[in-house]
Amino acid sequence: MCAGPYHFHWEDREDDETARILRQIDLLFDGWESLSTVDLASPLTANSVGDLREWANRRLRLVGQEVLDREAVSQVVMRLVRRRRAFGATHQRRLTAMTIHQAKNREFDFVVVVWPMQIKGDALRLRRLLYNAITRAKQGALVIVEDPKRDRLSLSPFKASL
Repeated sequence: MCAGPYHFHWEDREDDETARILRQIDLLFDGWESLSTVDLASPLTANSVGDLREWANRRLRLVGQEVLDREAVSQVVMRLVRRRRAFGATHQRRLTAMTIHQAKNREFDFVVVVWPMQIKGDALRLRRLLYNAITRAKQGALVIVEDPKRDRLSLSPFKASL
């Protein structure tokens, strides 16, 4: 078994990822207020907005819509990002780091939870956070607890009486 070094990607929030894709479109089409499906079909957009291109082509074929305004494109990009994150469609296998809140409603084969000292709150909140983190795993989970004084495991949410 190989033990590192492991390279991981810190996942952006949905809003940040959506904004990044819209900035890529802004760079490709300077000052755009609307785009044609032909613009989105260009080879330049293949890597950055492939899913958006497919959506635009479907709009053209199904309802004949040739021009897309900025608001429609923004809404579609947001939906595509949300769908990709929900269904885990990634182009490559990689380790991804995220907060417990970002992981909600998603599943992963294996999960490593790093439980730092900074997590505060009442016992119920801590228990819910830990539960949510562990139940993201389909096959296995590992919880690493920051506990320099070796007394953290006797406190909530790790206490056996819970």
